[in-house]
Amino acid sequence: MQPLFFALAILALLLPRAAMADLASAKNAYAEGDFQTAFLGFQALAEEGDNFAQNRLGMLYRDGKGTEQNFEKAAGLFRKAAEDGFISAYWNLGRLYEEGLGTEQDYIQAFKWYYLGRTRSQNAHALRQLRRKMSPLQKAEAKNLARDLWGVRPSFGSMLPALRL
Repeated sequence: MQPLFFALAILALLLPRAAMADLASAKNAYAEGDFQTAFLGFQALAEEGDNFAQNRLGMLYRDGKGTEQNFEKAAGLFRKAAEDGFISAYWNLGRLYEEGLGTEQDYIQAFKWYYLGRTRSQNAHALRQLRRKMSPLQKAEAKNLARDLWGVRPSFGSMLPALRL
């Protein structure tokens, strides 16, 4: 019984390292422009729930690199990663909503995702641009959706003046 326990303990220690190696390999392939290899690596990790891989796989689907372009699949992957709190996915998902790619164009949803990820400069810029397209009612609804999703209380006093709504 103890040899089996020992073998399982060693296996448990090695599995995370293997996953890290797979992530590193997928990242390297992506950086080198080998998008088909990157796609396969990120796909396997995304299926295991890795939110970095979900976001990166969504980018590959969005851009049609290493696979056929598919905005619907990209939106689904960005949503999974975003709902798990992966901030880069907030911007990616918000952008698809703003442009109506893979989903219906929805400024309220776009604003919600940009707002949730507003700590990143690209999200802050996207918010400034999007708020010009939205009515006051749309802005209020988007802020309420963001609050409902993550318990975020909009506090505009702490935000850049350009982001005040």
